[in-house]
Amino acid sequence: MKDVQDQADRALAAIKSQAAEAGVSQNAHIFENAAKAESGVAIAWLISTSVAAIVTLGITIYFASRPAQSDSMPSAVQVIFSRVLVVSVSFFVLVLCSKNYRASKHNQTLNQHRANALKTFKAFVEGSEEQTVRDAVLLHAAQAAFSPRSTGFDGSDSDGQQIQPVVEVIGKALPAIARSQSS
Repeated sequence: MKDVQDQADRALAAIKSQAAEAGVSQNAHIFENAAKAESGVAIAWLISTSVAAIVTLGITIYFASRPAQSDSMPSAVQVIFSRVLVVSVSFFVLVLCSKNYRASKHNQTLNQHRANALKTFKAFVEGSEEQTVRDAVLLHAAQAAFSPRSTGFDGSDSDGQQIQPVVEVIGKALPAIARSQSS
């Protein structure tokens, strides 16, 4: 009877391991697809940024090369105000396109990083026979995949909020769960 129980426990552990690896693989695929989609969006925003820059530069050069000619002061104020308004709106569109490009590149980089972290998870897990090491690798892979990261495209120097307390709680809970299941 003890042999049957041990075999059942090993089979259950193998099934859990396979399910976890399949889940990790599926999430890696999801993040990879999201990175590819964001890459296309980023290219579109880069093209939009380039067009907006050319238009803004062209408008500015055009207005600078043609001085405002008017007969009266109110007329001159109206012409200057309209030119400033057109250049301001054009510059606003340029900044908007540029920020959207940076946001798309940030999302692409994050999703690619997450996919890479989850893809390498399997290699690290297969490299170890100890369950505690596997659990630690799983926790670090989860942290690498799901914690916010700075990519250089988001304008911040910080590495985001760490999920270390969550990792510690889960890390402490896993041995307790394992002990309760083995009892």
